[in-house]
Amino acid sequence: MDVEREVENARYAQLGFVLKAYRRAFQDENGRTGISQEELLRRMGAVDDAVNERFSHATVSRWEAGTTRPTVERLRTIGKALNLSNTEVAGLILLAGLAPTVDAAETEAAGLQAAAVAPMREQAPDPQPAEGPAGQDDIPPPERSVSLMAALRVMGLRFAVFALFVVGVGLTFAGLGWDSTWMPVVYVSISIALVMTMAFIFPDRDADLRDFYWVSLFFVMAVPSLQFAPIKMDQFGFSAIGGLAGTHVPFMLCLLVSFAMATLCALMFQLLRHWQESRRRPDDNPVVVAALTVLPPIAAAYALVLMLSNVSIWIQSAVVMWMLACVFTAHLLLRDPTVRPSQSQRRFLLSATFTIAMVGTTVGFLAIVAIYVSPESPRVLPDHNLFVSWEIDFEERGYTRAEALDRLNLGYMSHATFLFIYLTFVVGGSLLTAVYRMAGGDSAGPDAVHAEVDTFAPTSASAEVRSIPERRGLRRWSILAHTRE
Repeated sequence: MDVEREVENARYAQLGFVLKAYRRAFQDENGRTGISQEELLRRMGAVDDAVNERFSHATVSRWEAGTTRPTVERLRTIGKALNLSNTEVAGLILLAGLAPTVDAAETEAAGLQAAAVAPMREQAPDPQPAEGPAGQDDIPPPERSVSLMAALRVMGLRFAVFALFVVGVGLTFAGLGWDSTWMPVVYVSISIALVMTMAFIFPDRDADLRDFYWVSLFFVMAVPSLQFAPIKMDQFGFSAIGGLAGTHVPFMLCLLVSFAMATLCALMFQLLRHWQESRRRPDDNPVVVAALTVLPPIAAAYALVLMLSNVSIWIQSAVVMWMLACVFTAHLLLRDPTVRPSQSQRRFLLSATFTIAMVGTTVGFLAIVAIYVSPESPRVLPDHNLFVSWEIDFEERGYTRAEALDRLNLGYMSHATFLFIYLTFVVGGSLLTAVYRMAGGDSAGPDAVHAEVDTFAPTSASAEVRSIPERRGLRRWSILAHTRE
């Protein structure tokens, strides 16, 4: 039974690989090669109106990943959308295991129901109903639960690794004395670097935007520790707890709380995205759908910041998290198959995005420098949160209040610089790249609106596609010729 399951999984993976190859080899009316998954879905909707009501971008992703299998009817629709011949469609049907023989597959491809072929539903490797009510995609509830459990396992494992790392490094630094000013800065920096490595170098292949959302929230919540590290205090007030002042524990708790909150928000983002897809109606406003997916987790993260930190972090986080909300809402809109801008609108959006990015970068840089050099700019010590305030014993800490404010100014510059670089080059760069691709700036042509995987979660798909023969004729016979022999 396990062998049969492995064979089925391999068959679905091969089918998805060929579907992706046909999509990327498709030439549009302007002679450009390659279209996005959203564009394929749009073309399928032009062939069959039911596609727009029942399926989403995630459905095409699952077909190409081999997670689910299209029905014969869907394969015929894909064939018409990509201008495939009956022979090519028959090859897809045969590869999917939806016909017992080549002749039966060709009969199905022609749209004639062969008596020898039993009706087969779109299904995952385990046979189960594949299509729900109108407005839902082809993942049944059990598979959705499996997907959530997989996400929980991944994020749980990451939290365990991060917690062990943070505790281990903290104890190591504590053993060295924790007296040098550089220790808290390095401690926070390498902890943030570990999370970025997990998200960008070793991503979860099924995460799509979730990992990017997760690491961005963690970065925004954790990097303010660099501002208060020179005075060996944290932005969440753990250093005010008796016995913890002057140790690594406040920074350790701050990092763990930031990681846990960012993880919960990322899972909330994923759940909201699935929920929005499952209840999506054709007349739903895509901006509202995207905003209702992005904003609640960010609001939850900001609520935690509001409760635990001080007024300076409130203001900084409000600005930065609002920027994150706008960028991720834009990412979801760019992935939404119902958003179909014309070519002129795409070009305008590219110009507008580039202009906004340049203006925002310039204004942000000037604001950081102005705050740093201005002697009149307020310096807020971490001596309060939303609920309580406390006194800082400067004599016990070994510096005066004036020295603490000077160190705080230096910490502000390092914190602001790291945040500026991340928001500009990672967050802003990802959006600019997505809009650039949408406008036709890459080799896939103007219809390659969205990458089907996250920019920061690369797969080996591009290498796989490069290995496919370039001549269309070879592909046409590659499936059926082997079977006939």
